[in-house]
Amino acid sequence: MVKKGEKLNAIILVAGFSSRFQELTKTTHKAMLKVCSVPNIERTIVYLKEAGINEIYIVVGYLKEQFKYLEKIWCAIDF
Repeated sequence: MVKKGEKLNAIILVAGFSSRFQELTKTTHKAMLKVCSVPNIERTIVYLKEAGINEIYIVVGYLKEQFKYLEKIWCAIDF
């Protein structure tokens, strides 16, 4: 049970080649695929922020450079 005012952290695991998406992920990471014009990773971050989680860590690997822009938008994200 989480106590009121307790600091929560989140880890988002997005490393991997996404081989099942085949052509879709040759140049775009699976977490960057858009649903209703919003990349899945951004949607996940918004949901975490709404839940009160302010410190987020993203574990990246393949196409990791595509995630760097998130640092400018969300200051409390580490890679």
